[in-house]
Amino acid sequence: MGSRIKPILGAAVTGGLVSYFAVEFLFNPAMPDPAFEPIVENLIASTVLYWIVGSVFFDWAVQKMGKTMSTAMVIALSQILLVDVFY
Repeated sequence: MGSRIKPILGAAVTGGLVSYFAVEFLFNPAMPDPAFEPIVENLIASTVLYWIVGSVFFDWAVQKMGKTMSTAMVIALSQILLVDVFY
């Protein structure tokens, strides 16, 4: 775990910054008001929770596959298929 902490923190910071700016300036302005109340009401707490879950999930997937780029492409392709094709 000690050797993986730097990549995990780097992924959390990078993913957090990208997701914050993308949601704040691209996603939220294009969306209507939410249909239901959020599960975590505090915006900062929900953002930090998202960063933690995303970083730990990606680290777990990389540990299982062994290749960072292959893991990222599998996750991205799965997301694209789920959201853009089958939705």
